[in-house]
Amino acid sequence: MAIDVRGGPGPVGVTAEESGLRAASLNLALNAIEAAGAGGSVRMELVDGPETAAIEVADTGRAPPRAGRLPVRALLHRQARGVGLGLALARHVAERNGGSLRWDRLGGETRFRLTLPRSPAPAPEPPPEAA
Repeated sequence: MAIDVRGGPGPVGVTAEESGLRAASLNLALNAIEAAGAGGSVRMELVDGPETAAIEVADTGRAPPRAGRLPVRALLHRQARGVGLGLALARHVAERNGGSLRWDRLGGETRFRLTLPRSPAPAPEPPPEAA
């Protein structure tokens, strides 16, 4: 199995609880690894935008039924091996923090994208006062 992790030029601030985001990312990655199987591949990528940032997890495993037509909610019950709970957690984390979890099937990959709002830029520190 090949795993490719791609990131941006540096850290990206998003509005989310760290532990929830960590758990959601881990569940998406584990689901992709299971779906890809021994001969497949998994790609994780940070997609940075002006108002949102997203973690995209893609795998070359078998497509979910009726790819592109089912909302994530319908996928929660697609496999009996426990995949639904990880997707439910990821969706909950996204929605709780003003984001979303979407999926599609494109170019032989199933892609899940967890999108969250960017954190507001920190206010610049005032210059030190002259003594």
